[in-house]
Amino acid sequence: MIIAESGKANLLSPLEKDSTYQLSCSLSLETFRGMGTQPARIAFKFNNGDNPWTSPYITTTQWQHFDTVFKASDNATEIEISGIDTVLSGTKIDNVSLVKLTGNFYWGLFPYKKENKNLS
Repeated sequence: MIIAESGKANLLSPLEKDSTYQLSCSLSLETFRGMGTQPARIAFKFNNGDNPWTSPYITTTQWQHFDTVFKASDNATEIEISGIDTVLSGTKIDNVSLVKLTGNFYWGLFPYKKENKNLS
């Protein structure tokens, strides 16, 4: 795994241990003029050690939306987003959302295409 770029941000509301959260984002392959394209991925990590989701390889320039639900293993105040395997291409990311959930929810990953949306 090659991590090419990453960035950290403080959470407006910290993660609470044993609470359930939904993490969502939109991803698209970034191509650079004159270069080949290679699939790339994104990983999310919190400063409590949780790594709730690493995207599948993104292979298209069409925007795709992903959601995952996870339970926080401990309190956290910071999120880190990393680009992985971004050698000849990169991954564009937009609409990152982290929402605390209540009640019972299905745990898993749900990709679907965003259509007719201008995400710039």
